[in-house]
Amino acid sequence: MKTFVMRYICQQFEYMIRRLAVMVFRIVSVTPSTFQLLLVAWALILVSCSYSEKYDFKKQDIYSGAILPHSTFTSVKRTYNRRLSDALQSLKKGQPLNINKYFNIKFPKVVQMSLNPSPTEILSKLCDDLLSNDVIAVLYLTNSDFFGSNAASVQYFLQLSGYLGLPVIAWNADNFGVEQQVSDSLILQLAPSVKHQSAAMLSIMKRYFWHHFSILTTIIGGHDDFIRAVRNQVLDSTDFRYNIMDVFVIKKKIRKEIAEEIEFLKYSEVRVILLYSTKEEGAEIMGAADDLGITGKNYVWIVTQSVFGTAENNAPTEFPVGMLGVHFNATKARLQDEIERAFNVFGYGLELFVNDPRNENKSLSPGLKCNGSSTDHWSKGDMFFRYLRNVSIPSSNGGPNLEFNPDGTLKYVELEVMNLKSQGYWEKNGTWNGLVAEILEGRADVVVTSFKINSERQTVLDFTVPFLETGITIIVAKHTGIISPKAFLEPFDTISWLLILLISIQVAAFAIFLFEWLSPFGYDMKMSPPRDHKFSLFRTYWLVWAILFGASVNLDCPRGYTARFMSNIWAMFAVVFLAIYTANLAAFMITREEFYDLSGIEDKRLHYPFELDPPFRFGTVPLANTWTVMKDRKPGMFSYMKRYNRSSPIEGIKAVKTGELDAFIYDATVLEYLAGQDNECRLLTVGAWCSMTGYGFAFPKKSKYLNMFNKYMIQYRENGDLDRLQRFWLQGICKPTKNKRNASNPLDTNQFMSAFLLLGCGVFLTLVVLGLEHVYFKYIRQHLAKKDTGSCFALVSLSMGKSLSFRGAVYEAQDMLKRHRCKDPICDTQLWKARHELDMARLKLKQLQKELYLKTSPVDPREPRDFTKNYSSTNESQTPHSRLYYRPMRKEIAEYETVI
Repeated sequence: MKTFVMRYICQQFEYMIRRLAVMVFRIVSVTPSTFQLLLVAWALILVSCSYSEKYDFKKQDIYSGAILPHSTFTSVKRTYNRRLSDALQSLKKGQPLNINKYFNIKFPKVVQMSLNPSPTEILSKLCDDLLSNDVIAVLYLTNSDFFGSNAASVQYFLQLSGYLGLPVIAWNADNFGVEQQVSDSLILQLAPSVKHQSAAMLSIMKRYFWHHFSILTTIIGGHDDFIRAVRNQVLDSTDFRYNIMDVFVIKKKIRKEIAEEIEFLKYSEVRVILLYSTKEEGAEIMGAADDLGITGKNYVWIVTQSVFGTAENNAPTEFPVGMLGVHFNATKARLQDEIERAFNVFGYGLELFVNDPRNENKSLSPGLKCNGSSTDHWSKGDMFFRYLRNVSIPSSNGGPNLEFNPDGTLKYVELEVMNLKSQGYWEKNGTWNGLVAEILEGRADVVVTSFKINSERQTVLDFTVPFLETGITIIVAKHTGIISPKAFLEPFDTISWLLILLISIQVAAFAIFLFEWLSPFGYDMKMSPPRDHKFSLFRTYWLVWAILFGASVNLDCPRGYTARFMSNIWAMFAVVFLAIYTANLAAFMITREEFYDLSGIEDKRLHYPFELDPPFRFGTVPLANTWTVMKDRKPGMFSYMKRYNRSSPIEGIKAVKTGELDAFIYDATVLEYLAGQDNECRLLTVGAWCSMTGYGFAFPKKSKYLNMFNKYMIQYRENGDLDRLQRFWLQGICKPTKNKRNASNPLDTNQFMSAFLLLGCGVFLTLVVLGLEHVYFKYIRQHLAKKDTGSCFALVSLSMGKSLSFRGAVYEAQDMLKRHRCKDPICDTQLWKARHELDMARLKLKQLQKELYLKTSPVDPREPRDFTKNYSSTNESQTPHSRLYYRPMRKEIAEYETVI
């Protein structure tokens, strides 16, 4: 008590002397005697007070404890001790604090506890290592990779500390919801609580204007607090209306049973779901949701840190792409930073305790023991906890001060919104900058420039109708080519040439010869050719080649109707072939401009550039909209084109013109403009546009000006003002997309298929004609021979007339005799006898012919008469006597013919 009184008197006298000196110097003139008197008084007071503090005041030793994760590595233990030592030295030698005058802060008692300790181990560590050292606060830090895996042990320790009245400064990244279940606990939580995470979830929904949502939780620690926090924040929201559709606590663990529990979501109208569970439970829940079809692009799942886990890039395969997660850093490196921060809270709490005059000469020694010989509760623990809770520690990185809410949670926390990518890793959502940030932060009402509309910007901004359409396209350069030495072969591709040379010609030649061999007018299926018939397979090839190329050469034509018909079909095929070949050959025999006629972003030369020699080179501008689209949609192309990217579109155009790049990918409108302004007109935009969008004016969400701008924008588009402005400002002397001369492509089989169909149909029709020809010779000719001697049919066809006449029958019989071979001597004798009678009949016929000519014809009877012709008599030039004389002669000749 004496020490306290002396210190208090010294402080009061010192304060009075300071005030008196200031007043004297400001109001009255100071004489040397007066000034000396004041200095002497001030010096006496300071000396007396210093003597009193030096000899009468004794500093109290202050002990604290630190429970840290157990590790078998010595390096980890040394790191823990070093961080605690750094924090202790910063309190003693850093910013001047009054605690160093009255308290001697000792190095904390470090206790390493296993991940999931038993109650006996917890009680032993608490009694033997902490209470025996008379600690006044405990630093409790854990960061297990599995959320809630040691929830029971954590809850038991916090209950014990609350029962004993010991304040706890905790950083439980793996159990941030447990401490809120412990009643009468004296806990300061440095990790973001469920309230912070629920607030972050609702802020995401507010940003994207999602009003309706459901809540899913499991029975892990803090799930009731999570639901309560969301409900309270929804009720407190005044500027945005939320609507909680369903709240459901999942009690099952098996995926099939979970699916039965959450099946109601399949038939609900809700599309946004908040999930609070462990990582393992979240995987089962998302697997069940996927089976129900509620994880597609029409659904948004937002999860807490407990589902996310401490490993940033370790998402289960069941998690759907696009899932959002609220995350804070819970790595081992962050745990080491939190050790220093927790000890700073302890030091600044002691400072507040010392600076309160009501605590003068008060001891902070709990005196707690586990043997039952002392009190079982520290009465001053609640008071000291209030000082710890009221600290305000400046931030080292310029952020807000470290402060706590009345419930022991942090006032200001740093959370990250993570997005699950298709590759299975979490990626931090970026913050908006530039013109978007100007609108979002309220510094602008509208953005009027070439501002491209895309889905990401549309989530936070409203756009007018586009005033200019655009997309992503490809620009290439034109190069002058030369005539190829094999240009005469280029009108058709390789397959077409093979079909013509190796198939069509062979089929036509064999078909013509086959039909000639099968035809009764041709070979009639005999192995030797008829008399005076010069036609063979090789002569058929000569005929086919001559017809194909229109050569004027001597040809031997077939006699059969079917062979001739097939020859005409081949001639029609040759006409079509020569017409197509000649027309397309002209395009290949001239010097032309060549360029890469890419079909678009999906062209195989862009997807497989190494298939070309040298590899195909293309690039874009980094960090532009095209770069972002390629990164998200074409990761393979994106990784390849990094080495060929250029800093600006102008640099990309130069690289294409100089041959450093084969193609350049960028915004279509920009490339169209640059191609139109090219002095050499060597640039062309090729392929179809992709990622179609437009340029528009941007406004904040629900801006009152949007409808007015849309009204006039539509009006300008309808009356053509926008098109006139585009033609005036954007078009140059070169036409980037029109009047392009594409390099001619060889005709493939599809373009030449009509000629092959003609040839195939001709072969089929020839088969029909062949069948009709055989039907004629087998069934029809014998009936026609009885009615006509060949005169009428000779006008239509000489071959048909010959087949119906006597002379034709004679020639046919002679051919048969020449080829006939008997198998026995009797047959040969009869054959010789028949030939002799035939010769005698021929002599008799010649004699009768002479007599007939002498009596009936005024011509010279020595001229031979052609019996293949039909002779008739006229009544006007003959007398009745001569007519009677002539008729018996004609009858006699007819009888001889019949006998033969």
